[in-house]
Amino acid sequence: MARDFRSAVTIVTTDFEAMYAYKRGEYQRVSERTRVTRSCMYVAHYISISQLTLSLYLMTQCQLKLHHSVTSLAQTLHYIKVAQRIHLADETLIQLTLKLIEHKVVTYVNTLL
Repeated sequence: MARDFRSAVTIVTTDFEAMYAYKRGEYQRVSERTRVTRSCMYVAHYISISQLTLSLYLMTQCQLKLHHSVTSLAQTLHYIKVAQRIHLADETLIQLTLKLIEHKVVTYVNTLL
């Protein structure tokens, strides 16, 4: 049991490190940290978000701030579509977050074109 707990703590710590790096403006570091896409879920009062969704959100924010290419953003849109299919329709917060990310990418790409 301790081994399992230690593993969960490592995952959570990694996510918080990524969010803190984002807050400090270290977008390249966050982009590197969020390439991990484990299926861990964080639950608080019946609201949950997957690590995949959180990672996609942070990665997308960093890509937009670093002005990544349209090709790179198109790949991110693909990842978002896959994540939307993986998660159930009743996982409202996850689906809304993925929709928000998708909208941000599409809007950004449209301004470039």
